[in-house]
Amino acid sequence: MSVSHAKDRISYRLAILCVAATFLLGIIFGLAQVASDLNEEIEHTNDRIFQILDAAKINAINAALRLDEVQATEIVKGLFVHEFIISARIEDERGDVLAEQMRTSEKSSTSWLTDKFSNRSPIDRQILISPGNKQKAIGVLQVQIDFDKALEAFYERATFVLASGIVRNLILGGILVIIFYIFVTRALLQLADFVSDTDPENLSGRVMPIPVGHENDEIGQVSGSINSFVETIAVNQVKRAEAESDLKKAHDELELRVEERTQELQRQISERKYIEATLREREEMLHLITDNIPAYVSYVDKDLVYRFVNAEYEKDFGRPKSEIIGLKLNELWPTSSWESIRPYVEKVLEPNSSSVEFDFESVINNKVLIRKSTYIPDQAPNGDALGFYILSEDVTRTRQHEADLVQSRILAETANRSKSEFLANMSHELRTPLNAIIGFSEVLNEKIFGDMANDQQTEYVLNIHESGQHLLDLINDILDVSTIEAEKFELNESNVKLHETAESAVRMVKDRAQHAGIILLNNIKDSAPNIFGDERRLKQIMVNLLSNAVKFSEEGGEVSIDLELTSDNNLALSIRDTGVGMDEEGIATAMEKFGQINRQDNNPTDGTGLGLPLTKALVEAHDGTLKIESAIGEGTVVRVELPSARII
Repeated sequence: MSVSHAKDRISYRLAILCVAATFLLGIIFGLAQVASDLNEEIEHTNDRIFQILDAAKINAINAALRLDEVQATEIVKGLFVHEFIISARIEDERGDVLAEQMRTSEKSSTSWLTDKFSNRSPIDRQILISPGNKQKAIGVLQVQIDFDKALEAFYERATFVLASGIVRNLILGGILVIIFYIFVTRALLQLADFVSDTDPENLSGRVMPIPVGHENDEIGQVSGSINSFVETIAVNQVKRAEAESDLKKAHDELELRVEERTQELQRQISERKYIEATLREREEMLHLITDNIPAYVSYVDKDLVYRFVNAEYEKDFGRPKSEIIGLKLNELWPTSSWESIRPYVEKVLEPNSSSVEFDFESVINNKVLIRKSTYIPDQAPNGDALGFYILSEDVTRTRQHEADLVQSRILAETANRSKSEFLANMSHELRTPLNAIIGFSEVLNEKIFGDMANDQQTEYVLNIHESGQHLLDLINDILDVSTIEAEKFELNESNVKLHETAESAVRMVKDRAQHAGIILLNNIKDSAPNIFGDERRLKQIMVNLLSNAVKFSEEGGEVSIDLELTSDNNLALSIRDTGVGMDEEGIATAMEKFGQINRQDNNPTDGTGLGLPLTKALVEAHDGTLKIESAIGEGTVVRVELPSARII
């Protein structure tokens, strides 16, 4: 049979049509079934992932709440049992990582199909909420999922189904060719032979061949039934295989969850036992600590019932703690003591109250004691009182000591004031004869009544004058200090030109500086502001400070006086020297009355030790401050700062 004749055969044409139709329909239906199954598999996989993450989230909350890195690590390891999880991390509320694990993941050829059908984000970040406070986040559980990896098994099954369908269709086409040949072509050929062999004259019992197209004949119905039957069987087989696979996965997941839950319960039991043992240990430690505190330590609930007391109660009340616990405050304390503490109890039990501190007298075993008590409220989150803690110590001796100190201070101040008044009065009495001595010595020294008998008398008169002047300066300083201490000191205030006052003070010290070989610089310019103050006292401040600077400077040294405005617009007067300097102890000594310091070279210095204390008092009388900055071998800076209110 030639090829052209074979193509003309109806069996060939039917076979080609059936094979083509079956192949296309098989691919279309197979792809449609794969798409439908893929959607179902995506939903099922999503549910499975959510179940895994929900179970992990519960455990992650516990780990974040206790900051348990071990538990967090176990949770992450548990998540990595699933191959589609490529990274997992648990953070606490500060963002610190409690546990983290990751693995590499390569992009497969089916990832585009997963991206097409799945809209799930690859990173699942869940906020961990505190069980006790739904508004508080205590950490984060972040999991990265390779969804394509989760669908890998499904894609393998789908590929197998499509490939087997194609092979099945090709095999079915070959079978159809044979079937058409056997049941159609051969029958038709037999029919044709029969027709050709049939006597045209004798057509009895003969059947005419099926017309072209074979519409609605038995062959078409049988072929359609066979195709439908085969397709139904194939679909049922696929569904049955999927159902068996899903059932097996669900069974495996259930066993895994049961095992994880069992392990979790075992961990919780172990943790509870550990917590109970720790609580017992800490309770014993609390009793040990509080029982050795020499003060009352207790807790009272809102019904005023003692729930905890330390051993100090046993000592004072002569009753064991077991009997005191359960008593009310007014049942334990005498009526007078209860009435004393009652207002403070009511105050500490008010909503949103703060701690209360007070002293009260208590009578215990016929002894009157002063107790210093602190009530600390114990409050619910809404501020309502649940009770309060008590810390009460015996301060009878302390309060008595404080009262004795106050009395001693009053007596000392009275004695000091009397001393100052005596010195002030005595200074006035001494100045009169001293002025006469100084005056007569000046008359003799200036030879108003004639020359002295010899040079030795002249020297004696000069010594009398210098000693009298030194003693007068000492008495004047004592008088000023005594006046200030006796609170009888008054300023004669007026507008003062600082540059003139500074020039006058520098002139008074200039001779002494030149004699000692010290450079004396006045850096206060004519443009310096005027201030409201006592000109004589301001000059006295400058002279005292300049004299001290010269006294403690070496030959060739430098002493300067400067004036500037501070950032607060206060007036700052600075006296600087390049002298021997002082340490902190020396500064403290110099600021004491009659306190004197020696030069580092042990050269003697004259003075009464009243200059700096008097200068400081005069500065403070002008509402100012005096500060000293000094270091041994580096000189000294004395800074007098007057308030801006005195600047005119």
